[in-house]
Amino acid sequence: MTTGRRAADRRRERESGDGAGALDDDGPGTTPGARPASPHDDYVEVDDEASRLDTSLLASADVVELDDESAHARSGSQPRRGAGHPPPASRGAALPTPQAAPRPGDDVVDAERSFARELKRRPRHDTAAQVKLEVTAIKERKARRVRRGGRLVVVAVDGAPPPAPVELSIAVDPALLGRAGDADLRLDDKAVSRRHAELSWRDPEGADDDDGDVGFFVVDLGSSSGTLRNGLPVEGRVRLDHGDMLGVGKTELRFLRADAAPMPRPEPEPTTASAPSAPEQTSTQVRVARRAAADAEREAQREARRRADAEAAALRERVRRRAGWVIAACAALGVVTVAGRLVHGAVLSDEAPAQVRLQVATLSAEAREHLLRGDIDGAALRVGSWLALVPDDAEGQSLDRVVRTEQRARDALQLALRMGDEDRDDEALEALLRIADSSVFGRDRDRLRGALAERALVRSLRIVEGLLDQGRVDEALARVEQHLARFPDDKTGQALIARVRAAKESAPKDPGLTPARAAFAAGRLDDARRLATAAGYAGYARDVERFERAFADGKASLSRYDGAAARGPLDDAFRLLGSLGASASSPIFASVQRPFADALYLSGTEKLEQGDGCGGARDLLKALRVLPDDPRWRGAQDQLAARAEQGLTLARGARPEDPERARTLARQALCFAPTGTKTWDELQALSR
Repeated sequence: MTTGRRAADRRRERESGDGAGALDDDGPGTTPGARPASPHDDYVEVDDEASRLDTSLLASADVVELDDESAHARSGSQPRRGAGHPPPASRGAALPTPQAAPRPGDDVVDAERSFARELKRRPRHDTAAQVKLEVTAIKERKARRVRRGGRLVVVAVDGAPPPAPVELSIAVDPALLGRAGDADLRLDDKAVSRRHAELSWRDPEGADDDDGDVGFFVVDLGSSSGTLRNGLPVEGRVRLDHGDMLGVGKTELRFLRADAAPMPRPEPEPTTASAPSAPEQTSTQVRVARRAAADAEREAQREARRRADAEAAALRERVRRRAGWVIAACAALGVVTVAGRLVHGAVLSDEAPAQVRLQVATLSAEAREHLLRGDIDGAALRVGSWLALVPDDAEGQSLDRVVRTEQRARDALQLALRMGDEDRDDEALEALLRIADSSVFGRDRDRLRGALAERALVRSLRIVEGLLDQGRVDEALARVEQHLARFPDDKTGQALIARVRAAKESAPKDPGLTPARAAFAAGRLDDARRLATAAGYAGYARDVERFERAFADGKASLSRYDGAAARGPLDDAFRLLGSLGASASSPIFASVQRPFADALYLSGTEKLEQGDGCGGARDLLKALRVLPDDPRWRGAQDQLAARAEQGLTLARGARPEDPERARTLARQALCFAPTGTKTWDELQALSR
């Protein structure tokens, strides 16, 4: 008999007023010391079942509204007695025997039991498990975002490494690579199209096909120069792997995954005058970063080699399969191909021709690779092995002709370099004509041709200025006209011919001045002035007087060893020599030539001592032009050459790490080198 049925019997007895249970609190049915009966007893079994549920389950369960009696029973409190609530019966009162038939109170108990079973059936809300799942999902999304990241590292520009590390971070999807101002990955390369290529990520979750091909991809957008991946043209959508090389225009880029170590900035070389070194912790961090970058680079190279080996293996497999098909077809006809020749009825294993074809394919690929790198000897060695296997192969013979052409182009370039070092520019230019435009040495040919042309231009101008300084106006005019015929766009030459023509026009053209000019060339200044005045050439007479004053002032300053004061007057006197009738062989020319050179020497050495290196070098180099055969200038010439070589060495050393400083050093040393020399040519190239 259940507790629920006893409680229902007691309730019926109280409602009917019969039995011992229908008593007041102080009635005779109360047993002393016994707990009064309560409606709470109706739900004892329900409470026992509910109490076994997890507290967290009840706390997180949906709110269920109960009636007042059930609510009091759930909270463990007694209902307030009042109207309609009979006094509690004693627990020790006699209970009637329940009947088998259903009673009116059974529906209440069944409802409460259903409520308990419903609570048991409700799913548990494990908050910790939900949080863990959400954190895992967030980490997975973050990992996918990290895997999508990447960067492009500039490896070379026009065949030379960049002056400083350059990285382009791929922060958007898709990312536009090009020269346009709004490009996501912008390159300052004129050979790169404005919209050159596009890099995009293909998410595994968004892939709708079954090939499983996901990751970064590159697509050429119809650029003028095309896009290369590991040396091969990009056709359609091509996947990018970690360490792949991209070629766009004249720029070579390396693709790196997002988890690769960043490239550290190069650490400057320590000098004796540098500031104190950084703390030990910073140096250690730099070394760790460098080591990480080196490890990442080596890993990228190993991965690239593994990928290349896989591609080569796939190529060999395709060649082997095709060779097998050819052998099968030839076997059906009774013909076997060996070393490029047809042998009828020969008995040969199927593996031999396939091995020959495989070796030919490998040698062909290696020969082309060496040829593109400029390794002509390596390409020639592989083509020779190729033709030794298959002498009649048309493709091998064609590649052999290309290799021989490149060998001749390489020899011509080396000859031109040697002729240029020996100042035999015409022969060097003639040697460069043997290099075709399609040659792998075409770029080196154009670079050397430009350097030779610039050096020839400078030398030609130097000769004209020397003739003009010596007063040989007619010879200077003829030489500058030849210069402009060869270099019609040279602005310096155009200004120089105007100067030579002005000097030519200032010379008197009247034959009546011949006696005066002859007297001046002989050094008889008084006779020259008198003859010109008598013939009515007052302008010529004034020029003679101006020459005489300038020459006297310059010599007076020179006697005091004041080179700076003597330089200007003697320069004026030297320029008047040609217009007054003197030539390089005239006595008056020699009398002015040496003092003017002495003044230039004194002025140049004074400027060098005062720290004006370029100003002093200009005066000393001009003294060498005015009086080139004087042995006294040998020491000054050696000093200038040493300073030029020192500056060239410093500029060469600074160029890999600090190109701007290298250009500054080259410009500073350029004024110490005579124009047209090999040192001057190299300094001029470094100063750009």
